[in-house]
Amino acid sequence: MCSVLSFLTAHLLRTSSLRKHRMRLFVKAKPNAGKTFVKKNDESHFEVAVKEPPVRGLANQAIISALAGYFSVEKTRVRIISGYTSRQKVIEILESNSQ
Repeated sequence: MCSVLSFLTAHLLRTSSLRKHRMRLFVKAKPNAGKTFVKKNDESHFEVAVKEPPVRGLANQAIISALAGYFSVEKTRVRIISGYTSRQKVIEILESNSQ
């Protein structure tokens, strides 16, 4: 029993340091804009304008790139949760504890 408890404690300590924080954003997308920008409306609501058209996922990829640059994270840490074909999107950004 004691060895199982110590194993679980060690496992929890090891995995808790690797846990990732998730930030959920509500984004109003503006494709076909004259310039690319990210505008913060409040803590969780943003407007993201991109030059790319909403065709074949080009605008979505540009929005991911713009947000990754804004938050200084890798593009692989930014993903669209909902709103792939809508201007209203829910986006999740994963950030590790070390950031």
